[in-house]
Amino acid sequence: MEKIGGRKQFFNIWEFNEGLKLLNTDPYECERRLKIYFEKYPKDYSGKTDYIMLLIRLGKLDEAEMIYNATEKEVNDNAHFLSTYKKYDVFRRNMLLCKIKLLSYREKYQELFHLYVNSQEILDDADLARYISSYCRKQLDLLAPSEKIDRGYLYSQIVEYSEARFLEHIKNHMASFNKDSDIFHSALFYEGFDIVEVVKEVKKYIPSDDRLLPGYFEDLYFFKYDNCGRHNGKPVNFFEVHCFHNTQNMITMYPIDYGNKPVDLNYMVTKEEKPVVKVNQIDRFNARYNRKQV
Repeated sequence: MEKIGGRKQFFNIWEFNEGLKLLNTDPYECERRLKIYFEKYPKDYSGKTDYIMLLIRLGKLDEAEMIYNATEKEVNDNAHFLSTYKKYDVFRRNMLLCKIKLLSYREKYQELFHLYVNSQEILDDADLARYISSYCRKQLDLLAPSEKIDRGYLYSQIVEYSEARFLEHIKNHMASFNKDSDIFHSALFYEGFDIVEVVKEVKKYIPSDDRLLPGYFEDLYFFKYDNCGRHNGKPVNFFEVHCFHNTQNMITMYPIDYGNKPVDLNYMVTKEEKPVVKVNQIDRFNARYNRKQV
């Protein structure tokens, strides 16, 4: 805790945001910076929830739970913070989301479902609440047959996973299926990128501990594959894969411009197999996709 102008400073929003902005591109450096930040500002309770979520993202569940418990106890003993109703309400909701993530990634589905049932008034995100409820009941074998109907892609994959549905879904990220579309997609695999063969190869490496835990029930893996596609109009050499936790059941995959501890699949790229994009094809691709997403 620092003093500014003789007053105790409980947080520094600029310093905190400088660390947090690395969350996606370099979560390991993000953790290093935020660890230093909280040594200086241990009473930034609102920021602590972001730090707990970062630790969960990195798979450091024991450390995340320890900080969660310590923060919860400290806040409950802090009458002043409890009296700042708006700030405390935001903190309470974010702590609930942290707890949901911890229980889900520890696969404590009965406890998670009980928490969901007793916290619906705080969970103001209807889609998130529905997914959590469905995911828990699926894991606990409590879904009714009538629920196994198409209610959108993610919901359908939760209640009854289909690889064919997944392959259909990621056509949205294939240049060959977007030639005549008016919808702009910021991440597209090049023509010639063999999705089916790549998916088979990816399965050899998952599930594994070389992953991030970015959501509530998904694992995130990175792969290196030179010249696999474009992201925000630029050629890229990586793609990411999202799966349901501890499974090979893929939710989505798309090209990205960075990779956190990626598996290198460039052994798949031979002279004959490497996606070839002729100059006139590149020109047409750029004319259509090298623009900002709206």
